Amino acid sequence: MNGGSHSSETALPTLTPPTAPPRTVSPPADDPPPRLSAGQRRLLFALMVPGGPQPLPDDAFDVDPAPVIAAAARAGLIVGVARNARVADLQRLAIDATPASHRQRFEARAHLRVAVDAARRLRDATGSPPLALGALAAAHRLYAAPEERLARPLRFLVPESAAARARRAVRDLPGVRVATAILDSDACPQATDAVWLRAAPADPTDGRPWRQPSLEDLALTSALLLDGAAPMERLGLLTDLALAARDPGLHLPSLAQRATLWGVRDHVWRALIELRERLNVPLTDDLLQRVRPSAWARLVRLLFA
Repeated sequence: MNGGSHSSETALPTLTPPTAPPRTVSPPADDPPPRLSAGQRRLLFALMVPGGPQPLPDDAFDVDPAPVIAAAARAGLIVGVARNARVADLQRLAIDATPASHRQRFEARAHLRVAVDAARRLRDATGSPPLALGALAAAHRLYAAPEERLARPLRFLVPESAAARARRAVRDLPGVRVATAILDSDACPQATDAVWLRAAPADPTDGRPWRQPSLEDLALTSALLLDGAAPMERLGLLTDLALAARDPGLHLPSLAQRATLWGVRDHVWRALIELRERLNVPLTDDLLQRVRPSAWARLVRLLFA
């Protein structure tokens, strides 16, 4: 994460991944991502969503687990991968992943302290609790324990009128990102206000002095973040989306409706296709059709990609 710097973004799709690490036990963020063979990628995808492994690839027990462990640790997902490996009786991977799993739990507690400090500073600077985005919101909504998802970077939404004060308040905290809008375009100016209105209130008694987005808004904003994410952050966001898609509380018609209203069907459709193809998330053709962009929109993307 970016030690001692702050972000000047104003909308989710333009938020950039961290460029420098915090002083923690994680591998430096500017290290190249682990190189994975096709078999190692398939094994990682089968193990990285908490709640039980997906069907294992045929060569799962022959794959060198070291790169899989390294990638899961870099993505902040090693706790769930280690647990799924034990369930799948992948003993070598489970044993070798144990130290990294312990390190993530330790580091997650350190990140939580930074998040609490940042939220309190932002609340004092703006007059109201900020709203968590991305990994931080997912860790506290989708996972059995927040330490199962290493929340980095720490993203918060604040009112645009207080943006300058907010950024000054957290500029010395490593890895904190501040945004003031959900979208980087004028496609739906009311999107940010609607997200604020649907957000759950802060709960300091639960160690969470920030507001949480609704499940549908969490899924949508995570899909938007995928486009600009670095490879390891992308793995975490895909896992967040997989858990959100499997959550019985997710109202799929609302998700599709907001994707259309916000003008982000293309982002959401591509994210959902990736979930179904890579992580075996059971998504219906009806849902995919609801968010599928028009043929013209797909052509424009191909021409200007």
